[in-house]
Amino acid sequence: IYAALRTRVQAMRKYQTKLLVSESAPTMLKKLSKMLERNFFKVLPSDVQVEILERLVMTGNCIFRLQLVYDEYIYQYVPKIKVWNHSYIFYNHHEQRYYVNSREHGTIPVVGDGWGMFTTGSTRPWLNGAIRALALPFFLSNQALNGWNTFNDVESKAYKYIKVPSLKAETDETKVLYDKVLISKSGDTLISSDDTEISLLSSQGRSGAYNTYKDLLKWSDDTVSIVLLGNNLVQDIQGGSYAATKEATQSIASDIIESDTQSLEDGINKFVMPIWTDVNFTPYIYGESTLQMYCPMLDLDNIQTQNEEHLSKAHKNYADGFATFVASVGGAVNDIGIDFKEAARRSGIPLVEDKLIRDDIL
Repeated sequence: IYAALRTRVQAMRKYQTKLLVSESAPTMLKKLSKMLERNFFKVLPSDVQVEILERLVMTGNCIFRLQLVYDEYIYQYVPKIKVWNHSYIFYNHHEQRYYVNSREHGTIPVVGDGWGMFTTGSTRPWLNGAIRALALPFFLSNQALNGWNTFNDVESKAYKYIKVPSLKAETDETKVLYDKVLISKSGDTLISSDDTEISLLSSQGRSGAYNTYKDLLKWSDDTVSIVLLGNNLVQDIQGGSYAATKEATQSIASDIIESDTQSLEDGINKFVMPIWTDVNFTPYIYGESTLQMYCPMLDLDNIQTQNEEHLSKAHKNYADGFATFVASVGGAVNDIGIDFKEAARRSGIPLVEDKLIRDDIL
């Protein structure tokens, strides 16, 4: 569960932070929002983002507080997100309101400025948490492991069996033989009389009986992967094209990542950015009663990253094809008249002369 959850959460790291501002917004608001965009890690540090996403995925919601801190380097108040511990939260169904418990202030309703919540949607977001769907595979995997351990301890081990005549059952000779057989291991040699039989007794069906537990564990692992990643291809790569399997895995999981991204954007745009706008700008200076209509909106964009991934694949494909061609022609490659600099560029290899040209232009 932990590995699949981390895989899903870490997929968010490739998204770029953008703050979208209306063209008609005041110039100072545009400038400060651009500075905040470049320093958005101060609002949402990476460790806090990971914690938020983990709770969103597992429980469907995440309550947080905002701490206003003036940042003298970017000349503005920055609302820092502080996640509230889920161990001190409950929901009042009658009031349809969340409450948190604080040692200093007792029970506090989650309302008003300073409070916020990331949710997966609906009025009961906890029903969307993966923890409910993961309960069955979690308990079944534990049951399978316990059953497998019991099987290994009882069913899969052979018993040492000594058969002697009834008259010799209580003799010292039989006791000595018993002690030797008891401590014997693979490779040991025992000598006994011709009326004594020593053998190993084991379960007739033990060779394949453990597959019941193995299949149950595989089902649990596949179910965990499906719940958290949207597929079980990561767990079950057995043949065919690995690249095709990996690409299919990424495409299926992208829908889930988009959903997680939307939940993160909605929470920040609803609770964080309006407060940032209020505390950093005085409306009447701009001839307005409020500047909320110019409030920046967070957009987690992955378009550039996707383009870079496609470009990287194109570079690799060209480099592989070019290397195969050079190897096939051997020493005749110098007689063909190949533009190696252009080949290097198409393989994604930077050239010094290209950098000098860019520097001159800039």
